[in-house]
Amino acid sequence: MTNHMSEHHQTKTNTKTKSRRSGLKVIALTIGCLSLLGVGSGMIYAAPQLNTYTPQQPITIQAIDASSEGDSAVNESKVVNKTMAAITGHTFTIKLQENASTGYSWSYKADPQLKFIKEVEVSPIPASVDQSNAPIVGVPNDKIWTFKATESGTYKVTFQYTRPWEKDTNPVETVVYTIKVSDKKAADQSNVINKKIEAVAGQTFNIKLEQNDSTGYAWSYKADEQLKFVKEAEQDTASKSKDSDPIVGAPTNKTWTFQASKPGTYKLTFKYERAWEQGAKPAKTVVYTVHVK
Repeated sequence: MTNHMSEHHQTKTNTKTKSRRSGLKVIALTIGCLSLLGVGSGMIYAAPQLNTYTPQQPITIQAIDASSEGDSAVNESKVVNKTMAAITGHTFTIKLQENASTGYSWSYKADPQLKFIKEVEVSPIPASVDQSNAPIVGVPNDKIWTFKATESGTYKVTFQYTRPWEKDTNPVETVVYTIKVSDKKAADQSNVINKKIEAVAGQTFNIKLEQNDSTGYAWSYKADEQLKFVKEAEQDTASKSKDSDPIVGAPTNKTWTFQASKPGTYKLTFKYERAWEQGAKPAKTVVYTVHVK
């Protein structure tokens, strides 16, 4: 009887001991979890997920210092030089792109021989117009200035792209136009070619020029009386196909034969023009100075 009671007491004691041990494990596990969650510090951290990829090398992002380029690079003015030709008494235009949304605009300074004709005209570039033909805000426009050259010479007109209220800063861009102005007579002579020929009195000499009948242009000539025209112009093919047939639209050579009657220096002028365009300037003019011995 006594042994049975002792065994029962021992079993009850072992059960309590196991319960205490299990309770301690639960408490320890709970404390561990709370410790991981950072309850003691007043903060809660998410536990890391398993199988998370960790790069072998840390990823770094390099910060770019906007001031590293220096003020000189920002304030340096871009200068563009251009050359234009003009004719005395005729107008010419200059077109530049401008974006009003940035606050920048063009201003100019011209030599007095370049007279300003029209106020600035703004014409939107194709990209600045939507389907309803309304200007798109923030898109640059083209600005056009019209000038007239009052006399021949070489002059300058300088454009600067600045913000008007920034008085002490360099322009973002400067465009310097060198305008070479010639009078109308000189301009008409721009397509004139001068050549020299030597001939012997009483003998013939030839002049050959290229002509393209498909363009409607043809050569005509005017000669001094001492240069007698001997033969009509003979046309020979300048370009042929493999079958020796003339190629349609290809230029041909024309040959004129003259004879000098006596020694001296004479003129022979050829003009390349369309016969029906009365009063139009020839596309080309070739002036031959013929020295006859």
